[in-house]
Amino acid sequence: MDKEKYFSEAMDILSARRQNAASVLEKRRNEIFQKLPIFEELEQQFIQSGIQIAKTNNIQTSNLEKLEKEMQGLLLTAGYPFDYLQLQYHCNLCKDTGFINGNLCSCTQDLIKKIQRYEISNGSPLSLSSFSTFSLKYYSTDHDKNFNIIPRKHMEAVLEFCKDYAEDFHPNSDNLLFMGTAGLGKTHLALAIASCVLEKGYDVIYLSAQAAFSQIEQEKFNTREEILLPAILSADLLVLDDLGTEYLSPYIVSELYRIIESRMAARKPTIYTTNLNAENALSVRYTEKIASRLLGGCQLIHFFGSDIRLLKNMPE
Repeated sequence: MDKEKYFSEAMDILSARRQNAASVLEKRRNEIFQKLPIFEELEQQFIQSGIQIAKTNNIQTSNLEKLEKEMQGLLLTAGYPFDYLQLQYHCNLCKDTGFINGNLCSCTQDLIKKIQRYEISNGSPLSLSSFSTFSLKYYSTDHDKNFNIIPRKHMEAVLEFCKDYAEDFHPNSDNLLFMGTAGLGKTHLALAIASCVLEKGYDVIYLSAQAAFSQIEQEKFNTREEILLPAILSADLLVLDDLGTEYLSPYIVSELYRIIESRMAARKPTIYTTNLNAENALSVRYTEKIASRLLGGCQLIHFFGSDIRLLKNMPE
């Protein structure tokens, strides 16, 4: 989707807002006219006085002011706010036109960004994973001598941590790094957090590392405009899933470092997940600099157990 279409969609939304504001106002006027019949008479007098002043170029507006105060008084006496019969705009700066003095209003720019980000995350499995569908029954209750833990007990604590993180999320929440072998629920819990944060009204982007870097590279070298990377850098919460599955090149490594460094500098939280199960594996695959940023700048959450996807397919 090109920039012109994003703009067109934003204009459609603004037009719908104006129509909705006009519809709400019409309903309110009918309501007031039914409850306060005299109000309609005063409004007609107000309109006629305004027309007369315009025709005669009379700058005396005392009668208009008197009628306006009388109408506001009627509204207040009846328990309505004085501006009840004024158009209620979504944006008072541009009055939902999208422009201020010929320039794009900030509300229009925000709308375009939201439309872009929706398209980026559209089709992602955000709605498929929740805390309620995360089952602990697939984690063993036996003591794991290698890690000196009981997997189910450990994962119960991880689940509660993720619930608390989602509940208490704010724009400067900690970064998280989920580490563990495949099929242990890393993506499920990352998406469950993302879904809760999205419901709070924050700007959330979920992307697999493979898809993200493939699109970033394509936009860099095959199109005239970068859309994904600016959205990634500015999202309130980024979930970058499956680090370690992307095709690696010097360019991808540099872009990964740019994302990590930029978001950390802006104190924008990110959840990274990876099947790389050893901390030194990050240094081997990427660089010590990237590994240091991830391990030093994220709260590290280890996932333990057996591949849940395999267990689900095993006969009872």
